[in-house]
Amino acid sequence: MADFGKNGTRTVSKNRLDVTLRRSGGNADFLHYKLAARGAHPVFSLASNDKLIWSDQDFPAPQANYDRKWPGDDSELDGSDMINTLLLSFFTAVEYKLVVELCDKAGRVLETVKDIDYTSDEPGDSFPEMLNVFVE
Repeated sequence: MADFGKNGTRTVSKNRLDVTLRRSGGNADFLHYKLAARGAHPVFSLASNDKLIWSDQDFPAPQANYDRKWPGDDSELDGSDMINTLLLSFFTAVEYKLVVELCDKAGRVLETVKDIDYTSDEPGDSFPEMLNVFVE
């Protein structure tokens, strides 16, 4: 039986459901999203409270590795309680590895929040990976 869609598997090493970013008092925590993809053309998008913040369309050509630091600045924050959703499509990609790290303003990793592998050879499969983000 598939973990998602018709033929998807999801292998979880680490999966926090929520994370808190310290952004006040001189703090500037951020999330470092790292996405490795295998396949002809990865199709993905990351949204925060339905606002698109990152996708495969941000790149002129397909890549094997993508990364994004979020928020880039406070203008990308939409309040103090958000849901970030990374939607992975298996239309032309067959494998993804997602790592999300909580980092301090100097870029030091405080914690790995997510470390998950996804595979599917079914083009119609997709998976939404969600993370509740609180800001203080």
